[in-house]
Amino acid sequence: MFDLLLLPDAERQLMNWIIRRGKATLLDCVNHTGKPEALVETILEKLVKQGLLQFSRVADDGYYQARLASEKQRLLPNQIWEVLKDNTPE
Repeated sequence: MFDLLLLPDAERQLMNWIIRRGKATLLDCVNHTGKPEALVETILEKLVKQGLLQFSRVADDGYYQARLASEKQRLLPNQIWEVLKDNTPE
């Protein structure tokens, strides 16, 4: 999610809109932004390359969907759990 804050305004606004909507086609994005299709497609492709969006093809069309989950699950080291457990009031 922090990556969204670093995006330029137009990209961040489009990402936020797609997140709220759940998924969107290229035409949906063009209608929402009011920008030329080629420009919107370039922005969407950039967001896909950055790993923020995922494109899924359905029949002759496709849609973009936010990829909010981290690919790598972060686990706390066992030492931290032990310290937390030892310092928990009883």
